[in-house]
Amino acid sequence: SNAVKFTPQGGHLGLEIEASPDEGVVCFTVWDDGIGISASDRSRLFTPFVQLDSRLAREYSGTGLGLSLVQRLVELHDGEVELESELGSGSRFRVKLPWHAGLAPKASPPKNTRMASFSVEQALTIEDTAIDAEHITRCLADVGIANIVQARGAGSADLIAKVQPGVVFLDVKLPDALGWEVLRELKADSRIAHIPIVIVSVLD
Repeated sequence: SNAVKFTPQGGHLGLEIEASPDEGVVCFTVWDDGIGISASDRSRLFTPFVQLDSRLAREYSGTGLGLSLVQRLVELHDGEVELESELGSGSRFRVKLPWHAGLAPKASPPKNTRMASFSVEQALTIEDTAIDAEHITRCLADVGIANIVQARGAGSADLIAKVQPGVVFLDVKLPDALGWEVLRELKADSRIAHIPIVIVSVLD
């Protein structure tokens, strides 16, 4: 969203995806020709709750958390984030993630369904806000996926191990724990480490 936010009307932005099986890396590059970032500001860019320019903070609303969240998520997947930018000339953010091509399943002909490649029947959502949990449940129900809601981080690992859902949705702002700590706990548990986790947050 930053590429859109900080690129003026009439500007350009894009997404490039490049896979390198030999290096075992897949790269996602988001680029824009917006306002750019000065060399002196780059070291602070991934610091939580930091917005580089108070004038921009007034003009472009946000929490200053977006890039720090991206960096932490990428690092949890043993990847890295790279930045190329020049003030007034735009920016290029590159996410590099490990990729093991040999582990990818062979493609099969698509079925005539709305979610042909998504065969999950049961989801589990860790979300303390009732209205948000209800919204997620309703959206999943629309595509035939049942949902169980857990309001707290405590006890989530045992519940997930019991239910064995196809996917977990995790809010990063929980009343009893930091979502990132819950994420680490879940991924460190051999009973459930294989289950994909989708981060859910209203943070900008």
